[in-house]
Amino acid sequence: MARTLNYWVAESLTDSKAYNIRSRKKGEIIDKLKSMGLKLRRAGGELVWSDENKQPQYRHLHRVVVQFENPFDLLRRCLGEGSIDESSANVPPPETPAEAQPSETAPVDAQPA
Repeated sequence: MARTLNYWVAESLTDSKAYNIRSRKKGEIIDKLKSMGLKLRRAGGELVWSDENKQPQYRHLHRVVVQFENPFDLLRRCLGEGSIDESSANVPPPETPAEAQPSETAPVDAQPA
């Protein structure tokens, strides 16, 4: 019987995937990114978490679903060749109404003028 592991990831844009931020709860990652002083912005057509100089640090988080047969199969899927692909390139972008999308320069949580 296959089991499923669901978690959220914010991909590091400045370092290896070992530095991706992962959690079972979406809110925990958002809190961590905010505690690092990062703001959600739109850059180059995608949502990214940027520092005070507007340098992208992490891609916006997305959900990863891993199916596995047993704990050893999960370990093999994590560490083996062709391991779990957390890339957001394999995840469709979230649908966001045009009026709710962030601007190129303003932080997402900024109030409209």
